[in-house]
Amino acid sequence: MTKQDEFSSSKSANRGPAIDIDHVLNTAANLFADHGFDGVSTREIAKACGCSLPIIYYHFSNKQTLYNEAFANRIEDAIDIIRGRMSDDMSARDRLKQLVAGFFDLFTQERSLLLLVQRDIAQVASSQGQFLCRRQHIYFMRFIRDLASEVLGHEADAHTVFTINAMLLGYVEFYHLVNEGGEKLPGESDEARIAALQESVLRVLGV
Repeated sequence: MTKQDEFSSSKSANRGPAIDIDHVLNTAANLFADHGFDGVSTREIAKACGCSLPIIYYHFSNKQTLYNEAFANRIEDAIDIIRGRMSDDMSARDRLKQLVAGFFDLFTQERSLLLLVQRDIAQVASSQGQFLCRRQHIYFMRFIRDLASEVLGHEADAHTVFTINAMLLGYVEFYHLVNEGGEKLPGESDEARIAALQESVLRVLGV
């Protein structure tokens, strides 16, 4: 047995019962998106994953931990995809436009991604507490702030960052609502809609 084999065997042993973690996280994220944190039980998630409840609890100490990891996995993957559309030789303005385009593409193509974020926001409104996944919301807001600050040449204020974030979420929500209602969206194509959204975000920055 090679050292790599020994390492792999040791790693597998430390992980406990065999389970496809990515499958569990994606399944849990979809269920939380559809039903919210309080609307789905860990037992239901285990059943949807095709594994036993004890195996879920072996890998995730409680429902909150599973929710946090499922949310983080989905959102951070989305941000990585958006970052992948950018390159160092792009201007700050073009990188911000890629953020807008990437957000539009991801959140319009994957309804559960938008629902997951909306459910977390609704949780705050209904409980008057904090985001269940506050770290991921802050992570994305900082992503927007850093790009906006580069475009402006100075640090973007919190109001501007919140406005851009709200514009992006609001636009893609409108997109889904109109599509699901069988109506036609303004504009001739998604490319035209993205261009209009990009210009709107730049106008918020005054550039």
